[in-house]
Amino acid sequence: MKEMSFDKAYSAAIATLKSMLERGEVTRALLVPDIFGYIRVALWREQLVPDEATALEENLKRACEPFHGNLWLVTNESTDADRALFEEMWEEGKPCDETAGLRVNDRHRWLSAWLGYGPDLSQPWAVDRAAGAPPIVAFHACQAGDMRHAALLAFAKGRVSAGERVIIIELDLTSPSVSALLGSLPHGQRGVVDYFIEKPVLGKTLNAHDYCFKASHGDLFVFPAGRMDERYISKLARVYWYASYDDHLLLKELLVNARDALRPDWILVDVEAGLSESAGLFLGGLAHMAVLAWRTNDLRWLGSDLILRHIRRAHDRHNTRCLFALDEPLTNEDLRSTFDRYYDLHRQRAPIVIGAAIGAMEQSTASPFPSGCGALEQAIVKGVTEDLSKGVVSGCAGLECKGASF
Repeated sequence: MKEMSFDKAYSAAIATLKSMLERGEVTRALLVPDIFGYIRVALWREQLVPDEATALEENLKRACEPFHGNLWLVTNESTDADRALFEEMWEEGKPCDETAGLRVNDRHRWLSAWLGYGPDLSQPWAVDRAAGAPPIVAFHACQAGDMRHAALLAFAKGRVSAGERVIIIELDLTSPSVSALLGSLPHGQRGVVDYFIEKPVLGKTLNAHDYCFKASHGDLFVFPAGRMDERYISKLARVYWYASYDDHLLLKELLVNARDALRPDWILVDVEAGLSESAGLFLGGLAHMAVLAWRTNDLRWLGSDLILRHIRRAHDRHNTRCLFALDEPLTNEDLRSTFDRYYDLHRQRAPIVIGAAIGAMEQSTASPFPSGCGALEQAIVKGVTEDLSKGVVSGCAGLECKGASF
């Protein structure tokens, strides 16, 4: 048997289905890679004799053994129930390589938001601060570390100091730390993991105030991940990111409940680093702005392209804005060319990239809030409210940037 991998089998199956369509052997073809790694296929044709069915299956087997799974044939002789089932699978699928009549319906265990499947990820409201509809800003990092928290807390400090009310929602549920930086949780304090479990049961009787606490740093409220006691892991194990409530995403309900209970000026979301579930959901559209608190070396990480493409799709669908909050100005020619590559990637359709360098931040032992981040704060405020239809808004300390300057 020839050496085969899942990727090779996948590509071979696509090529085989394209050939079938070009030869007119089938009218439609649906590739269904399942969660176990087998490649299943549904083929549409008006009529099919047994010998033809055998030949089609043999072609697919030769193409992708040992990863070949089921072959489903949809013809005029199929039952109404079968035709309806496969039509639903077809509608769930995505076009493949712009080939007419060919779609792929990936089955997966998780990361639906990154794959473009699952619930509607549009923002729960349009930003209208005068009408009590605050911006939702998600803070993300490529890898675990203090960059994301520093950027989030620096912005929160600036807004609270300006007399505004800020909510922080902690969605890094596997390694929460923002809430701990802002003080110990009050006795009996519930959090996000509790909300996921209790909202579907309590419904409209749930009181959002029970899931947050007021920090001792101005008008700042925190929805922590939860109390890290002996029951935390069992609660975390019950969290389903794509859970729904009242026919929409439960996370949207959390945002709405937090907004209605506290009437904030800003909602800041601490999402887990990397290609995590919470990052996929908020960078994929739930946030009005994604702040990428990356180190300059992260620009060279291949996975960063996946994140930028994800935000690109979110912008096309939901007008999500993007801001780079880097740990140093892009004075190095190599780093600058890398950043330019991102700019070129996005400017083809609509401008969404806002460049901002955090620069050197000073951390006080007496306060969790970094200082020296005025450029970052200004970039976020302007990026959320500015009309970007004419160009990219950019603001980097000590760096000449593309687009309008602050």
